[in-house]
Amino acid sequence: MEKHCMGWTAYHGLAKVTLQAMLTFAAMNLKKLANWLWKKAALFYFLPINRKKRKHSLFNH
Repeated sequence: MEKHCMGWTAYHGLAKVTLQAMLTFAAMNLKKLANWLWKKAALFYFLPINRKKRKHSLFNH
């Protein structure tokens, strides 16, 4: 937890420290979710998986 500055708290009191910990963990989970979605989107857009090839295009006549 020292990586996320939880070794020392900025607040005093159980309620404030608990709130700080919950916000820290929420931020960590949002970061994980964003990274997961980014990797999933990158795979979807950059890998040609089951894409149909067009026979006709606007520019190829």
